[in-house]
Amino acid sequence: MNCGFEDVETLDSIMLSILQESGNESERTSELSDDQLLRALDEYSAVRSADSGAIVDLALENYVEMRAKVVDYAYLFRKRLEAVLHRIFPRHVIPLYTMVSFTSIPYSAVVRQWNRQTVWLRRSIWAIYVAAAIGVGVMSARILGLRAAPLVEIARMLSHRK
Repeated sequence: MNCGFEDVETLDSIMLSILQESGNESERTSELSDDQLLRALDEYSAVRSADSGAIVDLALENYVEMRAKVVDYAYLFRKRLEAVLHRIFPRHVIPLYTMVSFTSIPYSAVVRQWNRQTVWLRRSIWAIYVAAAIGVGVMSARILGLRAAPLVEIARMLSHRK
């Protein structure tokens, strides 16, 4: 439904700009000539082509998400992390559903921003996993009374291997 409203809003703004270019100060788009209407539809098709592809991608992603991801713990963790980050950085981290449903960001821009967020969120999640693994390793070594070799000794060992 949002896509339909956005289509109407875009077409209306194009029609109004063509009407104003012709010197007509009216906001009644019904006063467009046939040539102006054809021009408006051509411009609309050019403007909305990227968004029409993006809405198809979003619909497919939504289907996959509803079918399989909602029971995946990694997916649920990401959603919670995204929600927390959105509360902290509301202008920089915007959940996909929020971008699609509650903003007027064009769908092609939504997909680009979502892809960027996905990349750095995945990197952040992996960094959390690595930090947790290192922490567990260090704590386990301390509990077991293991001692790591000094960095100087490790460097010496590595330089002799060559």
